[in-house]
Amino acid sequence: MSERFVAHRSTGYREGMRKPSERWSVHDSNFNYALIASHLTEQQARERADALNQGVAMTGGQKRKGDRCEREVEVLLRQLLELPARRKLGAGRHDDMGDIDGVPETVIQCASWGDALRAVREKPEEAERQREVAEAKYAASFIRLRGGSFRVVLTPEQWATLWKAAAA
Repeated sequence: MSERFVAHRSTGYREGMRKPSERWSVHDSNFNYALIASHLTEQQARERADALNQGVAMTGGQKRKGDRCEREVEVLLRQLLELPARRKLGAGRHDDMGDIDGVPETVIQCASWGDALRAVREKPEEAERQREVAEAKYAASFIRLRGGSFRVVLTPEQWATLWKAAAA
């Protein structure tokens, strides 16, 4: 079994330093993106890569950021739809059916990631899988951008389903 996440060493000069500094970061195995800031020691980077490979992917800071995003989406949906939307507990379970409850026949995923483009690629597909598990009609992904604004992202199939229902 190949590991999905790896610790990576890089050296480089920082402004004001006379000699190269050694920095460690955690990347996906294809080095598409850094998952953790590059200021780690070798030990920290290896431990975090191991934790990610074992499925312990969320740090306390990431969890708080995700919880805050879900609370913001909850308030936004209550204001826009006048529905009793509320956060679901137990995110990340195998039988996860979305982050927000109270919107009929709809699975809602929330993301507040530093890499918003990655969230745009991954969250709609995750919402679709969860829609199937929940046996709901609709799915949507609320992606929080830098600055605090949200965009709702759908796959073409999700958009077509929503449009057909609206046009009916």
